[in-house]
Amino acid sequence: MNFDGRSAHRNTEIGLVIDSPEVAHTLSSISRGNLLKVAYELRLSPDGSAIVWISRDESGREVVHDSEPHSTWWTRLKLGLLLPWLNKDEL
Repeated sequence: MNFDGRSAHRNTEIGLVIDSPEVAHTLSSISRGNLLKVAYELRLSPDGSAIVWISRDESGREVVHDSEPHSTWWTRLKLGLLLPWLNKDEL
């Protein structure tokens, strides 16, 4: 579970306990390899003032995104305007 209010109250997630080092290693290797292809790593920008999203291209090189990938300027604007009024306990 993610450690935030929204996950604790709204989301359901599944965890696995695997009592087999061989199976756990295989699943971990598969997941780690696929994760680099479909997920973004979040980091602070070099000056520490903003978040950047890191993906990898086909050759495995890092690609740095200054704004959230696959979001539109309109979505970012709406979220920026609504954020001050959101109930912090629900996030």
